[in-house]
This record gives sequence, C-alpha cells and structure tokens, in this order.
Amino acid sequence: MPSPIVVLIQKPDSPYRARLEAALNQEYGNQGWRCFEAIQQSLHPGTPLIVLWDLFGHLPVEVHALAGVLAQEGVGVVVACGQVDDLVRQALRATSALALVADPELPVEVAAALEVAGATHQRLLDLTTQRQELQREIQERHYIEKAKRVLMAAKGYSEAEAMRHLQKHSRNSNQKLVAVAQRVLAAYKVFNGESGEE
Repeated sequence: MPSPIVVLIQKPDSPYRARLEAALNQEYGNQGWRCFEAIQQSLHPGTPLIVLWDLFGHLPVEVHALAGVLAQEGVGVVVACGQVDDLVRQALRATSALALVADPELPVEVAAALEVAGATHQRLLDLTTQRQELQREIQERHYIEKAKRVLMAAKGYSEAEAMRHLQKHSRNSNQKLVAVAQRVLAAYKVFNGESGEE
C-alpha cells in the first residue's frame, strides 16, 4: 500500500495557520504535505491520507460535509481547534479521529500528535491489508472445499483422495490450487447445471 498523503485543511484566516504549517514542516518537511484544496480534485477513493484539520472558522454545514468525506477507510484525521465544543465532538466522532490538539500553542505538540496519528494510521492500514488477505484466503479455501465435495460425490473419493487429486493436477498443470478448484466447479456446473454446493 502506498504511503499516505499528508494534507492540511484550514481556513486562510485561521490564527493557527503558522503554527500548524510549522508542525507539518517539522514532521514531514516542506515538501512532505499539501493543502487539501490543491489536491482534492486529483484524489481517488481509497487513497490513504493523513489529514490535519483545523476547525477554526468552519461552519457546521462545512464540518458535516467534510466529515463525510474524511470518514472513508484509509483516512486518518488529526483535529485541531481552539476549544472543544459540540461541533468538535461531532467531527471527532464522525471521522473517528486519531488525535485532537486543542488550542495548539507549540508546533512540537502538533508534531507529536501527527507522529502518533501517523503510526496509528499505518497500523490500521496494515490491519486492513491483513484483513483483505485473510478474506481472500477464506474465499480460496471455500472454492477448494467445494471442489473436494464435488470430487467426493462424483468419483467416490475420500476427502484426502479428493485433495490429493486437486494438488496433483495443480502441480501438473502449474496452476494455483484455487484455480484448479474453480475449474472443477465450473465443469460440474456445465455438466450438471448446478453450483456444486451441497
């Protein structure tokens, strides 16, 4: 998975502008982050992002709209604000924010929050990748188990014999085991008009 893009969402008149930009420069370097408005049109769904969101000056309707965009999987949010109120709490809940920096005085505090959020975000991305891999493996195992049942019913094989036949064909044809299982199931469906499920 690619490294996340780091972005700043902020109103031009925010009193925290210089401090937040200094924190981003400290944590990611001058070229390591972008303004959200500058890259918004080029973003694709699923692009991993770390967002520093300065809520100063945002109207409730803007907060709700942006929270919907930022609540996507793969987006880690750090919220910065002057004081914590109901709107801030709503933004935190809606985005499942990784960190909150209230009244950011020192760039080092913001940089520390960004560092923790970045590590947490990377861990979440890693877990998402692991989950996807496990789902793929479960789906492959499902096909293999169905193919074994088809061979057991059609050929009278034991479960072990059915598995050995699938493995042997996989080696001989230089195909993955799941591909062989899918071919067995497709052939069963063609000749029996069924899905192969029992």
